[in-house]
Amino acid sequence: MPAHLLYASDICPDEPGDYALSLPGYDELANLRRRVGTVTIVAVMASYLGFFALVAFAPTWLGTLVPGWGSIAFIAMLVMYAIAWTITGLYLRHVGRRLAPLEKRVRAALLAKLDNAPFEDPSK
Repeated sequence: MPAHLLYASDICPDEPGDYALSLPGYDELANLRRRVGTVTIVAVMASYLGFFALVAFAPTWLGTLVPGWGSIAFIAMLVMYAIAWTITGLYLRHVGRRLAPLEKRVRAALLAKLDNAPFEDPSK
């Protein structure tokens, strides 16, 4: 079975939680994923809620014309677009630098445990 389809509960159904926790780096990977996801969600929600607050509480200000640009609402829309791309880029960069090596290490430990072979850390 391919490694990306393996779940700890499929391998050791008697000890579903203990098996995954015994893999080197699993705790760190799970905590980092949770933190990255939480920070990303908070950043996206804050930017969108800020925009919705402007629409709800300052509609006349959003309708103000800016010479050569259109209205402030159009500029706010462009800023929201830039924020979305920036958050996505930062997320992908962080995942590539921090999460991918941890996932590789945990996957190698899982495969080594399945093969009953000694675990060799791929990051070294």
